[in-house]
Amino acid sequence: MSATCKNADHVTLTQQYHYYDPVEDSIIVEDKDSFTLIGYGSLLNNSSPGMKHVDAALFTFQNIKVLTIEGITINGNFKMAKGIQVNDISNATLRDITIKNLRNIKPGDNALGIDIRVINGSVINGDNIRISEIDGNHDGNINSGSGGIGIARALYIKLDYNGTVSTDIAQKNTKITMNNSYFEWVYGDDGDVIDIIDETFTSHALHRFIFTNCTIRYATRRLVKGSASGIQYYNCKFDSTTEDDLIAKMGGGQITFTPSGGVNFRNANPGLHDTFRNMYGKMINCEYRNTGNLLINSGTTLIGAYTDGLEIRGNRFYNTYVRFQDKVANAIVDGNSFFNADIELNVQESNWEEGRSYLINNYGHYAPAESIFPALINSTNDIINVTIDNNKVYSYESSGVNFFGLVRHRSGTKASNVNVSNNEITRVNNPVNRKEYLFSFVNWESSCKVFNNLINQTGLGVGMVFSGVSFSGATWDNYDGDGVEIT
Repeated sequence: MSATCKNADHVTLTQQYHYYDPVEDSIIVEDKDSFTLIGYGSLLNNSSPGMKHVDAALFTFQNIKVLTIEGITINGNFKMAKGIQVNDISNATLRDITIKNLRNIKPGDNALGIDIRVINGSVINGDNIRISEIDGNHDGNINSGSGGIGIARALYIKLDYNGTVSTDIAQKNTKITMNNSYFEWVYGDDGDVIDIIDETFTSHALHRFIFTNCTIRYATRRLVKGSASGIQYYNCKFDSTTEDDLIAKMGGGQITFTPSGGVNFRNANPGLHDTFRNMYGKMINCEYRNTGNLLINSGTTLIGAYTDGLEIRGNRFYNTYVRFQDKVANAIVDGNSFFNADIELNVQESNWEEGRSYLINNYGHYAPAESIFPALINSTNDIINVTIDNNKVYSYESSGVNFFGLVRHRSGTKASNVNVSNNEITRVNNPVNRKEYLFSFVNWESSCKVFNNLINQTGLGVGMVFSGVSFSGATWDNYDGDGVEIT
């Protein structure tokens, strides 16, 4: 098999191929103008009687100008660690590929479905890829370094550049697309479903990693660890799982940390690269659920940190939240629906960077309203250079819940250059007759403006009330900071 692939430029697999020793049976194809591997109806299956493990991939392709892989199914039977590795490919098409049941059994190694090392402007297109059941080891810690437990990923994409970064290389645009694909059930202590990383931090060039009509779900750590720029999701579905389900998938192994299901747009190593910004990130018309109801700070969250120009548009969020933290500029959260979910602005004063962010045209639905979601927009730090416009909030408030509608500003030092306008809040079944739609414990400066907002509340008519702090000269339409009408 190995010799056949090395000596040909087109190979069609037989219906079933058993590999008994993955180390000896692993296949390397390299240094070709083109190579095509076709395997429709084939099953590559580890049938070794003992527990065999391979650090290298079953298939490794490198230094090929045009690569095509279609129709293969790999079942590792939990005896091998990696399905396909792609290195230094100018153009590749990956279509109708299934990889499942990979298990890393040696500390410090990787369990990966598809491992792509991108160099010098590669173009890689994936369609109908299904990767599941990728299992790293378990020791109660997250440590993937040498001698550690290893890492598990369904899809791992690394901007490599062969370690020789230059301005010329950085500007050669890389494009990777994944369409109509499933990436799921990645577990172990360092189990991320997708990892897109730029260790040399040059991806502020116009690289693109585009996922369309994909499903990304069920992990012990993050759904996506995206530390390269240009990561974009269109019509994708994200979901978490429950801790019990993960323990069952891990064969009864103990999870000594809380599992998570988050998606990151951020700089992976801000301590080393403080000036790097994750750019061109997008999530458009996606569905983001927290079915597992995982309660972890960074777990079920969509995080934007060390970002510039992140766009979150037209998505539906269920029992989870969007969080901006660390350094943020020019973010847009537009036309999303939040069902028992919120937007969190946890950015300190000096880290709202140059530019203006927009939270506009969003809909928040809370029925019943719970104290963990006190408002559509929550902040535990400063709010600076933000426009909050044309949002609608519906709250069905159960007994004993103090719900504050649109904005709850809990801590920090100030709000500055914030516009809150044309928002509408509908509150029903309010047992304590509260009317706040903006609540703050923090000073709002005179550069802030609040106008043309409307609160509908059953039995109480229309009103706007602010509570909790004096406002330093901010423009408040017809009400002052204590909710007293100005005549």
